[in-house]
Amino acid sequence: MAIIKRLNYNSPVIISFFIISFVVLLTGASRFLTLRFTDFSDISLYLRLFLYPLAHADFNHFINNFLLILVVGPNVEERYGSKTLLIMILATSAITGVINVLFFTHTGLLGASGIAFMIIILSSYTNVKKGTIPITFILVLCLYIGREIYNAMTTDNNISQLAHILGGVLGAVYCFIIPTKTHSYKKKMKFENTEPIDKV
Repeated sequence: MAIIKRLNYNSPVIISFFIISFVVLLTGASRFLTLRFTDFSDISLYLRLFLYPLAHADFNHFINNFLLILVVGPNVEERYGSKTLLIMILATSAITGVINVLFFTHTGLLGASGIAFMIIILSSYTNVKKGTIPITFILVLCLYIGREIYNAMTTDNNISQLAHILGGVLGAVYCFIIPTKTHSYKKKMKFENTEPIDKV
């Protein structure tokens, strides 16, 4: 009991994402959450646009994605906040899903690899001074997206390079348009401290 009390649910979105995905894998529910085009009148299609990242083909697929997510995800969640990270995850899922449904109607989509790429890109955009772009961020973005474009042209497998590329691109977009908790807090403090202060 003492050990349990010491456990810290330090990253609610990332840990919950892991637990739900693990349960989905164990119960075999992945086949129900896999995103496949059915018909635009099918309500389940719109649900799967957000839920397919919870589904994985097998344990290797699951482990490969969540090793990355669990390593870098908590820092990203702390930096942006749980609510903002959840919104970014849902937005990335939906955007990638819609493009897959519209242009790849015969291809199913499942797994959190696009989310993992998004989080990796977000994690590389740290300690940024105003008006600057970290070279490490550019290198990570180029390496990941470049590798996926190369794989898409040279390999024939069941891995969706499109999801990887979109995850990375959307992660880069979020870096520039979504403020971090730290940045927002500093702006708030600056605003709150605008009142004149008498010197003593």
